[in-house]
Amino acid sequence: MCEGIRIMNLDFDPEPGQPHQALVKDVNHVWTHYKPVAESGGVWLVNSVDEMVEAVKIYLCHPELHQEKRRWIAEYVCGYLDGRCGERMGEAILDFLKHHVRKK
Repeated sequence: MCEGIRIMNLDFDPEPGQPHQALVKDVNHVWTHYKPVAESGGVWLVNSVDEMVEAVKIYLCHPELHQEKRRWIAEYVCGYLDGRCGERMGEAILDFLKHHVRKK
């Protein structure tokens, strides 16, 4: 079996009648926190269940597909790819607690 990390995201509402179709499109293409990721080329946006199945099949045998764009996503989201992101997150949480939480 082929291995590797792939990113696929729904660009449609799979619920019958698609009552949240506009929201899904807004999240992927308007909301500033996710739009850069969704439109980066590192996420395979699928518009139907059939496209989703096809994307999974292709990614399973071609994990290198969109690899450079996925790396951009990781750098964009994490900032650093040095294996110390969890440590930095822990330090940030402790710093926040030290400066913003009152002692009881």
